[in-house]
Amino acid sequence: MKRLLCALVLLLSATVVVSTPAATAAGDGYWHTSGARLIDSAGAPVRMTGINWFGLETDTYSPHGLWARNYREMLDQIKSLRYNVVRLPYASQLFDSGSTPNGIDLAKNPDLAGLSGIQVMDKIVEHAGRIGLKIVLDRHRPSSSGQSALWYTDAYPESRWINDWVMLARRYANNTTVIGADLHNEPHDPACWGCGDVSKDWRLGAERAGNAVLAANPNWLIIVEGVSGDYWWGGNLQGAAAAPVRLNVANRLVYSAHDYATSVYEQSWFKDPAFPSNLAGIWDRNWGYLVKNNVAPVWLGEFGTTLADPRDRVWLKTLLEYLNNGFSFAFWSWNPNSGDTGGILNDDWTTVNTTKQAYLDPYLGGSPPGPGPGPGPGPGPEPGGPCKVAYSVPNDWGSGFTGSVSITNTGSTPINGWTLTFAFPGNQRISNGWNATWTQTSATALDWNRTIAAGATVSGLGFNATYSGANSPPPEFRLNGQLCNAPSSGTKPLRELAAAKGKYFGSAMTVSELEDTQNRELTAREAGVITVGNELKWDATEPSRGQFAFTGGDRIWAGAVAAGQRVRGHTLVWHSQTPQWVQDLPASELRQAMLDHIAAVAGHYRGKVFAWDVVNEAFEENGTRRQSFWQQKLGDGYLAEAFRAARAADPDAKLYYNDYNTDGLGAKSDAVYELVRSFKQQGVPIDGVGFQGHLLLGGVPSSMQQNLQRFADLGVDVAITELDVRMTLPADSAKLATQASDYGAVARACLAVARCVGLTTWSLSDKHSWIPSVFPGQGAALPFDESFAPKPAYRALTTAFG
Repeated sequence: MKRLLCALVLLLSATVVVSTPAATAAGDGYWHTSGARLIDSAGAPVRMTGINWFGLETDTYSPHGLWARNYREMLDQIKSLRYNVVRLPYASQLFDSGSTPNGIDLAKNPDLAGLSGIQVMDKIVEHAGRIGLKIVLDRHRPSSSGQSALWYTDAYPESRWINDWVMLARRYANNTTVIGADLHNEPHDPACWGCGDVSKDWRLGAERAGNAVLAANPNWLIIVEGVSGDYWWGGNLQGAAAAPVRLNVANRLVYSAHDYATSVYEQSWFKDPAFPSNLAGIWDRNWGYLVKNNVAPVWLGEFGTTLADPRDRVWLKTLLEYLNNGFSFAFWSWNPNSGDTGGILNDDWTTVNTTKQAYLDPYLGGSPPGPGPGPGPGPGPEPGGPCKVAYSVPNDWGSGFTGSVSITNTGSTPINGWTLTFAFPGNQRISNGWNATWTQTSATALDWNRTIAAGATVSGLGFNATYSGANSPPPEFRLNGQLCNAPSSGTKPLRELAAAKGKYFGSAMTVSELEDTQNRELTAREAGVITVGNELKWDATEPSRGQFAFTGGDRIWAGAVAAGQRVRGHTLVWHSQTPQWVQDLPASELRQAMLDHIAAVAGHYRGKVFAWDVVNEAFEENGTRRQSFWQQKLGDGYLAEAFRAARAADPDAKLYYNDYNTDGLGAKSDAVYELVRSFKQQGVPIDGVGFQGHLLLGGVPSSMQQNLQRFADLGVDVAITELDVRMTLPADSAKLATQASDYGAVARACLAVARCVGLTTWSLSDKHSWIPSVFPGQGAALPFDESFAPKPAYRALTTAFG
């Protein structure tokens, strides 16, 4: 870790010239530099918004936390939190023959058994590449016993240091996951910059190593930290102004600094009466000038805090706002066992420190910050308050369209200066716009509309654009980095309101929904439980006999863990979404295939899900058994066999039977009731019944509470598992009011039954509803609309649970 020594806006009437920067998504391939910016292989600007995961530099010779979790789950969780780069520290000692990785639970990480330290590194790199994370290698120290002021020691001379880097450069040549080499961590006294003493001049040492690396792999970024002086170790880059690092390959140099809070050391500037106004000047002097003068990119490779001191919160907020002007960063650290700072993970190595993460969230994702090098157009925008964006297309002529935008400040304080950011999902290209400065991904206020009073709306914003194919709207809008169209900050999320009543509120989630940033953030806020939508069904987990695939389910589980959510498994045995090879098996093989599948899938998620829908939809509407291939080949007994197999695979998970149109009294719910009663009499392990709740508008059964209660009286939990309320489109205010009444009635029915443990909707936003694809002409079934704005149904739920 660390120790220390002490626009111009061009107006043409009301029309604004549109600039057209390259795509802003974090790019593929190797990353290079252009002035003070990073660019990807296509020349598009990118930004490192990373995290440090340490351990390879310690005497475990492996990333920490693998005693608690699988390394792929860790990386998946990092990805789900929108970090795009992992800084991976290591020690030269890692490559010694006696440095055996330890501190790894091989039951959780079986593919790491018997590997050397560098082979463990290979595994990290391999999975990072698979999920789209970049890696920067950091030579953190010579030996695992501690840091060194200079880049060499008697035991690990400069020649070894350089040879190790060359070896790594060759090992990962042509692997675009690894994009750079952070040559040595935190040089400090007696290290100097530009003094000319080859044994101490860090700038000269960095040139020798950097050029050797580039000779072996000319595509890598060479990352050079500063020295100490009167600043943090590795953070003083003042000498680079007169004595820059000279590399033999152009556009590869990135400078790096470190900065910390009082939890590491109470530097003099934290006690200055001018704090925090004094911080920008300190950063400018030591490293910020390199970006502001367009010399080279700067990566703040470490910064972190426990947040214990109130000044640390001010420092972190101020630093992140400063970094948003052209800088990349990597937070210290992922690990909770960093003594000076703690980590993004809590001490359980699974849940996220949401307070820290909330500071970082608006700046993650890898999009280039603004305004970048050079003078900006005036005072920077203040952090956005709660906001609502209305987007429409009043005119579309097939090859082009007009877009109309309005922004409402739903907060209680004015917004002084704003930039609205977005990204089209297709090939839409803005050609001209009005009443804002437009780029392909943003609209920035003009002088006359830069202030949005509390409760006020800025309207009349618009543009013309071209397109071909689909003309889908941007999936999300952010105002000054803050997500718009989310519930107001004054409304407690449903997960909190439900928990206060002893229930949970949940949502279904698929991988595509997880990848939708606005949906992911909305679900993280509102849902305390995630039901895996499709990725645990048979066709996803065992498409060929004995060949299991858990990538999708693991991603959703990792995303839920990152958001502090529990996970329900859905579903082990169902007549639908089951591969043809299963359906074609003879009875004797079908039974064994079912048992093997349950053992493998429920076994993989043992301890990770708290409940399983074991069997789904086994009854017809008239209460008879559904004549599925399961029923026809295995008879009535397959249900009990499935439940017993699930209990054996995961003794701690709650086991549910799940079905639709069983919400009220009737023939179908009577049949399920008799099934549960017989299971309880026979000792078949069943813990709950799921009532899906796929309802028609105005169709909440009057007997719903009575029905839930009679099942609870059998000694099982009950849950609303897939709630939505569909209507004939288009929606109108009367239909939405009826829908709100329906949602409130379902919630109140659950609240009235002590053993009703929770309510789950089948997704939160109409954007991701299954209804339109199955019931043409119907939809608008969920509590949030396609733009993620809350509907009356959401307010009905908050009222019921509130």
